[in-house]
Amino acid sequence: MNQIDSFWRGIIVFVLTIACLAVYYPLAFVVQHGFDPTSWHDALLLPQGWFENLQHKEILPCIGVYVDMVRGEHRAFADGGVAAMAILAAGVVVGGGFFILSAPRPGLRDPRTVLGSARFANAAERAAMARGLELGLDPITNQPVRVQVEGNLLSIAPPRTGKTSGLIIPNLAMPPDLGVWDGPAVVIDPKGEIYRAVANRRRRLGRTVRCLDPFNIVGGSDRWNPLATQPANDLLYLQHLARLLLPGSAGASESSQFFRNRAAVLFLGAVLAALRSDQRTPLAAAGYLKDLPALAAALGNANDLATRAVRAFVASEAKSKEDVISTAEQAFDWLLDERMQRLTGQPTFALEELLGGDTDLFIVVPSEATDLIAGFLRWLLADLFTVARRRPDPQRRRILCFIDEAAQLGRFEAIVRAAGELPGHGISLWTFWQSRQQIIDTYGEAGAHTMTDTAEIVTVSDLPAVSVEERERFSRMLGRYTARLPSTSQTHGVEDRGSTSQGLQGVSLEDETGQDILAADALVVFANGRRYTRHPVRLYKTRAFDDPRFAGLLTGIAPVGKS
Repeated sequence: MNQIDSFWRGIIVFVLTIACLAVYYPLAFVVQHGFDPTSWHDALLLPQGWFENLQHKEILPCIGVYVDMVRGEHRAFADGGVAAMAILAAGVVVGGGFFILSAPRPGLRDPRTVLGSARFANAAERAAMARGLELGLDPITNQPVRVQVEGNLLSIAPPRTGKTSGLIIPNLAMPPDLGVWDGPAVVIDPKGEIYRAVANRRRRLGRTVRCLDPFNIVGGSDRWNPLATQPANDLLYLQHLARLLLPGSAGASESSQFFRNRAAVLFLGAVLAALRSDQRTPLAAAGYLKDLPALAAALGNANDLATRAVRAFVASEAKSKEDVISTAEQAFDWLLDERMQRLTGQPTFALEELLGGDTDLFIVVPSEATDLIAGFLRWLLADLFTVARRRPDPQRRRILCFIDEAAQLGRFEAIVRAAGELPGHGISLWTFWQSRQQIIDTYGEAGAHTMTDTAEIVTVSDLPAVSVEERERFSRMLGRYTARLPSTSQTHGVEDRGSTSQGLQGVSLEDETGQDILAADALVVFANGRRYTRHPVRLYKTRAFDDPRFAGLLTGIAPVGKS
């Protein structure tokens, strides 16, 4: 049986209203004068007179009764009939309106949800997201939407779409709002834009701001030496570090893996030589790779397995020796520039300071140099992760590590492992990518799945119009809901007969051309944790430099090359 549509429901309401008018005056009269006919005044239009008029089809006098009641002039009622007509009108409007609007319509959700129940987060669910890191603005109230996290975050959006000004800067600026995030931060800043915008603000809040700026982009003067306090007997960590710094790829062959493993032993020997000779700088370790006899001499007379392995390699005549040395040297490629040598000389701070909760670290590196000094950045992050693991403290403020343009780091296995393990040690990563394909190119399909599936918060915005695959994937991420859609059948015979019915179909919450997929002012948030709704959250972007909440907090930066 076909559902009754809105038009026919309107006809039903009209007919019922006419029927109600046929009996409403007598009912209102009885309510006003009581059920005893002997008490009714003969000069009034009595109920029996009303029905006699209807029986004789004298409609105009009946209409005149309701006209007088609307005007408040009917003698049968104390107020002229206004209250009775108001009650009738309210009943017709409310009851009839509800009946009409509740009509099933093509494309509307079906409550049975047999083919899906996807929807966007509602106002109450967004209102529950009121404390922590700011992700955007509520589309209805324009209030900040924030989340408290214990895991990692991941954002995907093309370049120049507001990742920095809409996600990183608003959180580092810490506007004077209730529930704002105010923890320590480590920021890899490819353009220096973030440091310029928020450094003064964070200093005014009493925080210590450290800045590694080897190319003097923003005037940072701090230095960090990873070997300054490195214990010489911690060989397991040095082996771990070697595997993080040496080149690798998602699909490395067996031969390349062989060279990488041998190079890791040589890297270990070079670092041990620098530590044992009290030349605690990466430059000294790199120098030993250029002079293997000096490397063997610096290791001394130690007889541990690591030293013996290095000596055996130095003394060998293997044809692959030069290839292994060349592979090991790639861990120090970033030291070819004298500015990087100075940066890793006498240190001005230690990473342990970040655990105190009142120190921030900015690493300012231009985009064109990020991949060249990626080894240094990986070393710094690996040391930071290790420091946090080895000094557990449940009371410590969670450190948030913003990694802008994360693909520039290259393949960094610690990032993938950190996806599930590091948040338990008090560090959360927020990585920023230009596309999902960029993650796959860096870490492979399995690594990309690990990073997106284990992130507590994922934000997506500004999917490119030319990337059909990305938009279709995002549409599938949003899910499907059960809808009633019309279908028409036509029977051909002596007389053409057609019928329209409605059936259940699964419909995409938003197809690949939807507003949230292509919109420039919106983003969608997926929360994987238990604290917040699992339904996707539709938000407007925060624009820190245009938002009055940030007035006077940020140092403005003019766009480069604005047309």
